[in-house]
Amino acid sequence: MSLQSDHENATHLLEALKGILKERRLGYQTVADSLNLSLPTVKRMLNKASIPLNRLMAICRLADTPLAEVFAQAENKRGQVFHFNIS
Repeated sequence: MSLQSDHENATHLLEALKGILKERRLGYQTVADSLNLSLPTVKRMLNKASIPLNRLMAICRLADTPLAEVFAQAENKRGQVFHFNIS
């Protein structure tokens, strides 16, 4: 598993998360307010392939969506099983 595929997997995961937020009509400002973060911080966090796990889980709670569902949606879009290396 290459670093490039880890980056691609993370990108697909964030795309799935953003799709869920859109479905739930949860804008970036709502996420920012709920996490007590600035709007620019949330935008950066959701648009680069790196997000702290605790924040990812908090966004999932806000969207009332299990983390496993985000992975499943990303996997369905990508058509493969995700494998991440945890260092």
